[in-house]
Amino acid sequence: MRNRRGVIATITVIFVLILIIMAGVALLLWTNHARLTERQIKRMRAFYTAEAAAVRALDELRRTATVSANLNLNNLTANVAYNSTIIDSVTAKVNY
Repeated sequence: MRNRRGVIATITVIFVLILIIMAGVALLLWTNHARLTERQIKRMRAFYTAEAAAVRALDELRRTATVSANLNLNNLTANVAYNSTIIDSVTAKVNY
């Protein structure tokens, strides 16, 4: 009888340890996924902020022929500047 109880206790401890390890791995994967998702959201916000600043700058350029646009959206900043009156290219700097 004592042998059986010892074996059952050992199996139970091993099973609980396996469950704890699996829970730890699941938690680690979940937090890494959350971080990656947050970074992706920041990148997407930065891209669309820069795109909005470029569109705003092009619209201002069409109206006034000079551009200096600053756009701040949810703590993302986009600065667009043009040095000539001819549209050669769009330069945007985004900080996130």
